[in-house]
Amino acid sequence: MKQVLYFPLFVLIACIIAAGFGIIHDIFTHCISPEYYTKFKFIQFGFIEEFEEDVLVDNRLTYVALTGIIATWWTGLIGGPIIALVNLLINKTQHFFSSGIKALLIGISCSAIAGLVGLLLGYTYFGPAVLKDQIAWNLPNNVVHQVDYIAVGGRR
Repeated sequence: MKQVLYFPLFVLIACIIAAGFGIIHDIFTHCISPEYYTKFKFIQFGFIEEFEEDVLVDNRLTYVALTGIIATWWTGLIGGPIIALVNLLINKTQHFFSSGIKALLIGISCSAIAGLVGLLLGYTYFGPAVLKDQIAWNLPNNVVHQVDYIAVGGRR
């Protein structure tokens, strides 16, 4: 019976943890390149129109957090059931919950490391290559800090 309750609860917790990761990730990313949000993400998520980039000045971090939640919560719907199912099939002890949370934390840690590697590549390779016209990159108009923008996830 415990296992039946475990599955939906674990998926819900996976969605919450994924959303929390998204908030932290996007606040960190916003600190590096606010332009990435005002000239791309806020427009992508429909918070502002392309010509309104200064509208969200007062509540910008709230919208950054909302962007993080919207962009990541659903990964818990994908990863949560997979981890829960594998955990139920493999883990024959009563520690379903704690071992599942550990697996989620490993996944979050891998995501954070991959993000940092991407940031490093953006600063050391992609950003400088774009500035030297070695790589064509489709940036929005008026991006002042192009390397920062590209390093956090600028679109090619």
